[in-house]
This record gives sequence, structure tokens and C-alpha cells, in this order.
Amino acid sequence: VLQCSPELVGEAAFTSAGIFRALESTGHPTAEQPAEMELQLYPVQLQTLGWARGKEAGATRGGALVDEMGFGKTQIIAALVLSDDKAQLAQRVASGESRATLVVM
Repeated sequence: VLQCSPELVGEAAFTSAGIFRALESTGHPTAEQPAEMELQLYPVQLQTLGWARGKEAGATRGGALVDEMGFGKTQIIAALVLSDDKAQLAQRVASGESRATLVVM
């Protein structure tokens, strides 16, 4: 997650130090293990799940999960589908929004 620090305003944001500071990752929030998922996710997978849930929270939902082979992308996407907010999903369905999930591997 790229996030500009609030103190980097004006000319300070355009110095080398300001640019590198703006590019620092603040990390991603760790998500909860979905209750319906029997497979226990590793901490790094829960962090990736938190990132994916953040991508789903905006008006334009979705993203590209491009991890190395063996990092558990399939499990993370399954957890993402299972962790959908059921009340929010029902509201989207009632409003006519798409409830489709597209997974490309």
C-alpha cells in the first residue's frame, strides 16, 4: 500500500527523501481466518487476504494477485470468496449489482 505521509506536503514531497518516504509500504492489515474455511491460512496469507479485501472494498472492486508459485494463491482467493460480507452481498444483489466472482489462473 503506497501512502503519502501527512507531513510530506509542499516542497518536501518533491525531494529525494520525500519521494522515497512516500513509496514506503505501510503494510497491509491482517484479515481474520474465515470461519467456513477448514484449512488454516499462514500469517502471510492472512495479510494477503487483508490486502485483497481492501481491493474489494472500493467502488471498483478487484485486483491481480501475482505471488510466486506455492504461496497459496488458490487458498487466498477461496478465503476471499468465503469472507464476503453476507449482508453487503445481499444489498448488492437487491440493488441489481453484479455478484459475480471472476477467477483467472
